[in-house]
Amino acid sequence: MENLDIHPSRPPHALEARPLDVEKPRSVNGVENAQLDQVNSVEPSLLLNLPTFKLLDELGAGRHKPGSGSAAALLGLIACKMMRTVILVTKRNIQYGHNLPQLSYIETIIRDESEPFFVKAVQLDSELFDKYYRASADKRNARNAKERKKLANKAREALVPATETPLEIAKHALDTAERGMIVYDLGVRHARGDSGVAVSAALSACSGALFIVYLNLLQFREGQWALSVRRTTDQISEKFRLLQIEQFRRVSRIQMEGIGSLQPELPLGYNNEDESIT
Repeated sequence: MENLDIHPSRPPHALEARPLDVEKPRSVNGVENAQLDQVNSVEPSLLLNLPTFKLLDELGAGRHKPGSGSAAALLGLIACKMMRTVILVTKRNIQYGHNLPQLSYIETIIRDESEPFFVKAVQLDSELFDKYYRASADKRNARNAKERKKLANKAREALVPATETPLEIAKHALDTAERGMIVYDLGVRHARGDSGVAVSAALSACSGALFIVYLNLLQFREGQWALSVRRTTDQISEKFRLLQIEQFRRVSRIQMEGIGSLQPELPLGYNNEDESIT
């Protein structure tokens, strides 16, 4: 992993994740592909304008959209918000003043780049997968073999951007998780629960998106585009594995902090004398 220091005694305080290069095809089956430039042109998420319970109901309604890609992007957005909370709390503590320049830099990246991406990706993934789903339904309803082949190509073309979107979600989530490690290390100690949730949510977003990409690639058994996407996805997967190790190290450190230290006995709410709940 080029930009991740995984030495257990030296946290990655000065790291900046670099975007991975993806070789993007000019066309698939002769049809021009707009790629993820669409992510910069999507209107603010309609899904995120829903009340919280309504959005959760939509995710659990058993329909094809919003689906797993939107859920992964939502996890990435939650990670960003939790990181910003930790940074804001740290700014109010003068003991951490020497960490603020780097934390403020990360906050700027989260606010100006990461959050806007995830907000748009929540909606974009839903829309792109809907196009693929409808194209696949048309293929299943084809009247003859010739029409089925034509519609199968159309469905496969629709799956290209529906695969590239979760790939971008995975890359952004990986970057967010790496920055979350820095926030965990430099932020106030009493907010490590928040930064831990941020890292966990970002890693979940990344792994979920990886599932989607690998699954979609099963529809592309050959071709330069598929090979390029698979190489990039494999690189992300390896970096994800290393970040999981870093996450576990931090959990283990907190676990060890409590071993050997005297802990006050807390009343459990049960009185042995009268066998009643107090």
